[in-house]
Amino acid sequence: YGTSVIPQISVLIKKDESHLVKQRIMQVIRTTIIFIIPFSVLYFVLAQPLTEGLFHGELKLAASMLKYGSLYLLFASLTIVSGAVLQAAGKFRVVLLNSLISLVINIIFVAAMLGLTDAGIYAVVYAGIVSALCNMMLNVIYTIRKMKLRPEYINTILKPVGAGVFMALLMYLLENFLLKALGPLLSVLLVFIAGVILYYFCIIILRTLKETEVRELPFGNLRPLTASSRSFA
Repeated sequence: YGTSVIPQISVLIKKDESHLVKQRIMQVIRTTIIFIIPFSVLYFVLAQPLTEGLFHGELKLAASMLKYGSLYLLFASLTIVSGAVLQAAGKFRVVLLNSLISLVINIIFVAAMLGLTDAGIYAVVYAGIVSALCNMMLNVIYTIRKMKLRPEYINTILKPVGAGVFMALLMYLLENFLLKALGPLLSVLLVFIAGVILYYFCIIILRTLKETEVRELPFGNLRPLTASSRSFA
């Protein structure tokens, strides 16, 4: 969804409609965070049963790397979207420079971790998380300063993260209850569905998205979604 809105941002920039540009950028970033958090929570909470259901053998290392890699998924998604916003604004060199800086940080971090610690293969995972975080921060900070944005930190970060915490707690409790009875794959599926329902219920209750923003999402014109967002507005 985020990248599909980029052409609209590019057109608005050419029309010099700065207010709509700022509104669209914040909407893209917020919806990206809202959509990606459930999958990050999935990999973080259910890494062990997920790997056990898909593979066989010694899976402790794979599950642990998948768990920590959930943070990379979040940061990398925001890096892609923020980079696309900068490209829509014609800042191709800024995107390239930020990517190069993050690559250098990745290489240095991996070398330092391998040389100074016994992290082993985890050094690659940690370096990926750090470099993705740095790339995301460079893109977002430049976008905020260049576009003179006023980020809505509560709706954009605090509320989705809060909903993600409730989702993680529910999934953790249900996992222990269902894993022995249903097996890893089926329990992961049911627990994830229950967690997603709670997550988006919290998003609606907390009024994270406005009705107009809900309508512009995929399937956002469905009556239950718009009615729910309107009733809690």
